[in-house]
Amino acid sequence: MTPGGGAAGIEPLAQPAAFFDLQGANTIAGAIGFALFKRSNTGETSVVDVSLLHVGMWALSPDITGSPYLGDRGSYGDRTQAPNPLVNGYATKDDRWIYFVCLQPDRFWDEFCTLLGRPTSAPTRCTTTSHTASRTVPRSSPSSMPSSPP
Repeated sequence: MTPGGGAAGIEPLAQPAAFFDLQGANTIAGAIGFALFKRSNTGETSVVDVSLLHVGMWALSPDITGSPYLGDRGSYGDRTQAPNPLVNGYATKDDRWIYFVCLQPDRFWDEFCTLLGRPTSAPTRCTTTSHTASRTVPRSSPSSMPSSPP
């Protein structure tokens, strides 16, 4: 959740997919596997050192190298046209923004709507093709989202 007091009507910068921990974990697992392989074949040990910062910089390298040409907004698309409403940012009543990152909307939509106190939205909003179907996500008004995470 973003801190309060943001400028009214101004959306925060889009966040990239939150996969740095996954990429970092895969990098560490691979490095440990190779270190164990080396030790079993040669008897020599290895130091495994992986930086989450460096993994993140590698993952964001297209954004980093393109920033002189694209500015600070990047190319994460229009938030109001998101194909998955559960991977998106929404304004709260207290002028903050909350980001949801739930990659399986069909699995969690009913529970999500119930937690927001809107169980009647659940049956019709998400279908088995929702994660691939294109849809418009309405711009949230300050009264449309809770002031704290569900």
